[in-house]
Order: sequence, then C-alpha cells, then structure tokens
Amino acid sequence: MALARTYKIGILIGITALVLTAGGAIAYASIPAPNGTIDGCYKTSGPAQGALIIIDSTATCPSGTAALNWNQTGPQGPAGPSTAGPGGLGVGVYTGGASAFGFGNNLAVCPSDHPSALGGGIDAGGTSGFAVTQDEPAFFNASTGAVTLGSQGNGSSPNAWFTQTAGGGDNGGTAYVICSK
Repeated sequence: MALARTYKIGILIGITALVLTAGGAIAYASIPAPNGTIDGCYKTSGPAQGALIIIDSTATCPSGTAALNWNQTGPQGPAGPSTAGPGGLGVGVYTGGASAFGFGNNLAVCPSDHPSALGGGIDAGGTSGFAVTQDEPAFFNASTGAVTLGSQGNGSSPNAWFTQTAGGGDNGGTAYVICSK
C-alpha cells in the first residue's frame, strides 16, 4: 500500500514538472517576435478556410496553411493631406516699413512664395504714446501699388496687412503679416 502511494506521488510530481516545463516554454515563446512582427498561418482550403492561428516566431506553418506576418507597430505612414502640399502650410512672419512723418500708415506684404495673409498686427518697437486706429487684412497690387483694405478685396485671400496709428510722432510702429503658401 505504501509503495502504491509513493508511486502515485511520483507520478503526480512528474506530471507537475511536465506542466511547469511546458508552461515555461509557452511563456518563453516570442509573440511578437523580437523584431516586432506577429507570425501567423491561415488555412488555405477546406471547411475552415481562412481560419487564422498565431504561431511562435521560430515555428513553421502546418501543412495546408500559408504564412501571414504583420508588424505590431507598423511603419510610419505618409503625411496626411495638406492644401499646401507635402511641405505643409509653410507659415512665415514678414514685416513692413515703419510709418513715416507721424502719419502711422504701415503695410506689410506677403512674398510671392507665401501669398496668403493669415493674420497680422503691429509691433510698437518700444514706442509709446500712439493709438492703433486700423489693423486689418489688405490686398496689395504689386503692379499698380494700390492697396485695398478688408478681407473681401478681389475674391482671393488677402496678401498683406495694414495698420494705422495716431499720435506716435515719427514712429507709429511696424506692421507685420503672417503668411502661408
């Protein structure tokens, strides 16, 4: 009787060791693989066609299946759509001339490679004692030198920023414009 009991304990210990070893091997499996890929196999025919199994990176697909591998994180995708093209919006800030003779009229114009005015304003440059009386988008016609104020000029987006100041003596600040492609 004692021998049978010892035999049963030995079998139980052996089964436990086998289960722990198998569990350790499963825990050691590389899913995903060290390079980040996940390896799988899908059934190519029969009633279970398309069924997918995930395998260890060191294993091979069983007969009747084909390999299917994918990257867990994936490569960097292309940039999303932009109205400015692959280079993005391409924003720049450009300054105009300072006012002359105390009149305080300032105009900052977008360059031809960044023709759309998004916004603008005035930089006082440390000067005090003047008031901003106008600060708005404008349309500048380079061929005629004409300036149209407001955002509804000729049907296109503004290409300049106009500011006007009063009471600044010979310096009423400097206009700036934020332009994009």
